Amino acid sequence: MTSSENKSYSALAGVYDHIMWTVPHSAWLSRIERDLRDRRKRPRSVFDIACGTGLGTEILFSRGYSPVYGADLSPEMISVARNKANTAGSAITYFVQNAEVTSLPDDLTVDLVTCLFDALNYVTTLDGLHRVFISVAQTLNVGGVFAFDLNAPYALRQGLFNQEDAIGNIRHVWKAAWDEEARLCTVNMDFWRTHPDGSEDVFSEQHVQRAHTKDEVRDGLRGAGFHEILFWGNYADKAPNSKSDRWLVTAVLKEKPE
Repeated sequence: MTSSENKSYSALAGVYDHIMWTVPHSAWLSRIERDLRDRRKRPRSVFDIACGTGLGTEILFSRGYSPVYGADLSPEMISVARNKANTAGSAITYFVQNAEVTSLPDDLTVDLVTCLFDALNYVTTLDGLHRVFISVAQTLNVGGVFAFDLNAPYALRQGLFNQEDAIGNIRHVWKAAWDEEARLCTVNMDFWRTHPDGSEDVFSEQHVQRAHTKDEVRDGLRGAGFHEILFWGNYADKAPNSKSDRWLVTAVLKEKPE
């Protein structure tokens, strides 16, 4: 989660894993690892920013990365992540932290920074996106890789977030509104959770995502010291096209920003 979300994901933290269990974090990370092999990179240390409840972070740990760090702006999401790590015995260090000013203790740096499941779309200004890139560059070793994904403009324009579903005892209805001029998608989310005794919790959240352009992302990364920037459409092997709903982006840190 990033700074523009404010209180988003506070109430959602308690049911997040339940409704997101089908999200293919493992497949996404495998695609990133293939890119790393193609680049002849063998990262060991990793920092998963905007990590939420640690769904992807736990997979990174299980694949042998060490040390593994995770950070998210939501204390509630990090609390869930820490509890899961403690239960599983996963040696992951979690922080409550804004992705726009991310850092590790004692100026530690890592080989790989990841940011998955369209977290950077929640950075709703171009300046904020640039701050994330600069912050990540300061946290990476020179030659390290930054890997992240974004909801592409096509997905947000086409109402990707308009959905209604029931998973177990939790039902949700999401309705999205698109602002073409601002390139912002506002999503009103309503949730109903039914308990065994038949009682029901009802809660709502509002999320806002920005549709960043490829030029904005590429220019921002270059300005932060990255090069060898690659875009993949929908985690496949081809560059994005006009109907790609998600982009995977990988970039190598050439030099630290001033």
